[in-house]
Amino acid sequence: MADYTLGIGEELQFHSDDNALSHLWDFGDGITSADASPVHAYQDYGVYQVTHMAESFCGACDQAAVHTIEIVPASITVKSVLLDKYQASVGDTVKVTILVQNTGTVYGTGTISLKFNEEVVATHNVTLDVGAEGSYTIDSQLTRSGSINVCADNVCTVMFVLSSIIVDSVILSNNMTSGDPIVSTINVRNTGLLPDQRTIRTTLSNGTILTLDERNISLQSGEPQTFEVPIDARNLSPGFYAVCSDNVCKSFYAATPTPKVGDLNITSAPEGARIYIDDVDQLSTTPSTLRDIPVGSRRFALKLEGYNDTVGTVQITGGMITYVYATLIPLSPTTGAIDVSSTPAGAELFIDGTDQNVKTPATITDLTEGSYTIKLTLTGYQEWAGTVNIKAGQTAYLSAGLISLAPPPSQAGKYLAAGGLLLIPLGLVLTRKKEKTPNELAAEARRAAAAYREIRAPTVPAAARVPV
Repeated sequence: MADYTLGIGEELQFHSDDNALSHLWDFGDGITSADASPVHAYQDYGVYQVTHMAESFCGACDQAAVHTIEIVPASITVKSVLLDKYQASVGDTVKVTILVQNTGTVYGTGTISLKFNEEVVATHNVTLDVGAEGSYTIDSQLTRSGSINVCADNVCTVMFVLSSIIVDSVILSNNMTSGDPIVSTINVRNTGLLPDQRTIRTTLSNGTILTLDERNISLQSGEPQTFEVPIDARNLSPGFYAVCSDNVCKSFYAATPTPKVGDLNITSAPEGARIYIDDVDQLSTTPSTLRDIPVGSRRFALKLEGYNDTVGTVQITGGMITYVYATLIPLSPTTGAIDVSSTPAGAELFIDGTDQNVKTPATITDLTEGSYTIKLTLTGYQEWAGTVNIKAGQTAYLSAGLISLAPPPSQAGKYLAAGGLLLIPLGLVLTRKKEKTPNELAAEARRAAAAYREIRAPTVPAAARVPV
């Protein structure tokens, strides 16, 4: 058992006989002294032996008794932790006052650590006599937000640090929805002088609170940031809702969702037009009702051969039938036709010198507007030629009388029938005194044939015919 128990740094006064001529003190920690009554303080914990050697006037050496000294830790105890403010902002400086007492049996020094949420922010050495009390103050700048436990040893208090990152505004893409999504835009900013980070929580409330988004934001001093939080409104009950980030809120109204599709009934005159919606063939013709067309403005087109395409836009309303009636406009003709007949029939037809590989009567279509040369040929008849003008959308009619070729001289006689009647064989034309057009000649031949039929007498035997 030690003769003395002390604390680190506690000074101990040693005494000796003043009659001694010399002294040597060995304190056991490697330090000695020749003073008669030295003062010594130990700096480490442990047990030490102190030896005192003294020499008298007679020259004899007297050995002093050995003393044992034990250096033990002092009991410096934190009594309380006080703050000059219990709510502050990032960047503020807080004063932390720590009250301590030496509750042990020895004088000594203790080290007190100040912690913010288990992070050591400062240390301080405190030296006190037995039973003495003391206090010291530490200034610390706040660098993070939130609830902070301020502790010295095991004595703690709580401080709340407001973040310098604030929500400036909450902006909604629209303030009413019928099931369409809404986008909330959150604008935040660091208003402090130091970098800061915090968690931003965005909620949706209508009696109950639903967390839409929770994210950690880190910003430099003065730095802004914007982020978006989508809101799925498809399953929301009708009513008002609030979107909040921190204490900044914006409200919108959720109406009863409307159907996202509607029907389209299309009729046309004439019917049978092919239907296209937004340039997509619907594989259907008018009249028809198309189902489940997405709501909104839609482009339709109706196509029918021989008619101009009919196009337009129609607004489809959810859950309803929209009606469209269209009158189709015929295409303007670009070609014409020619109807050719001849007397007699069966003539080969040429247009602009090209054989049409048909015989009269015939109709030729798809002729562009303009003037065409028509030629008719028939064996035994003179070639007939003429021009005709074709107009788009019209049919030109042409009737040609073909002229029979003249017979050989041995057969060109004139015959006089019994009773003095002049007989003119069919197919022969009397010699013209002046040039006539082919049409005039054909008409003349027809008149001659008609006259012949009117004056024809009973059949005259061949023997009775005599040349004129």
